Amino acid sequence: MKKFSFLAFALVGFLLMTGCKKDPVAPKLTLMTGEGYLCEGAETMVGEPFKVSLQCEADKLAALNVIFMKGEAFAIEDTQTWDNASNATYDRSFIIMYDGDITMTATLFDTNGKTATITVNFKSLPAADPDPDPTPDPDPDPDPDPEPVSFDGLYDGYLKTDGTVSTLGISYPVNDSSQVAMSINVLEDNEVKGVYTYQGMDYDLTGSIQGDTIVFDPFTLEIANADIQLNATIGLSGLLEEDILSLEGNVSDCLLNYGGMQIPVTFVGEIRSVLKKAED
Repeated sequence: MKKFSFLAFALVGFLLMTGCKKDPVAPKLTLMTGEGYLCEGAETMVGEPFKVSLQCEADKLAALNVIFMKGEAFAIEDTQTWDNASNATYDRSFIIMYDGDITMTATLFDTNGKTATITVNFKSLPAADPDPDPTPDPDPDPDPDPEPVSFDGLYDGYLKTDGTVSTLGISYPVNDSSQVAMSINVLEDNEVKGVYTYQGMDYDLTGSIQGDTIVFDPFTLEIANADIQLNATIGLSGLLEEDILSLEGNVSDCLLNYGGMQIPVTFVGEIRSVLKKAED
């Protein structure tokens, strides 16, 4: 009888001990919405920023990976990591430079190897005409042979870079509005030649004109300051309007030079230039 009582007591104690053991909490990922924030079915504009907010919960958070895809093509990727956090809010701004159907996939990892995933589908719309004219006035007496507009001359200004580059969850600001001087010479045969100057070094630019649109051949821009050194391939294009040359750029093949290595990074931001025609 005593032996039975001892075994029963031991069994009850074992059940109590195992019943008190807490199972790991599965990670939880929640998309936070509101004005200016991304949600399912939203519409964003090419070149205009929008925000993403995610609430992250787990026993111990490890990392969050956020990636934007257009079909099978990669657009943007960002990663956030934590140490000994159980609750955190991820809040970032993004700019998409592609139009069409975009999918954002966010995957949360905890230290136990468990994951939680959210997928958001939205549309990126082409940039709107800043001054559309739905009912243009017809020309009662159109000139069958209008004289071509001449844009030949020298245009001077600066290339402004404003954004961030990121890789492996680390971001660096890139804000340079006065270091890259540009001088563009528009010739009579619609050929474009120019020079951009950075840190005392001159680099040649070439391009062409079709109508009032100017397109430059891609060139490599080297950005170096106390924090980072970047090599980025820049494509510039824009419009000629009277005495103003307005340019916008896109970045490809952006590399961070670190410790003798070149690390691919993602650039989010804008590259612009407004050049004025030099007086004769």
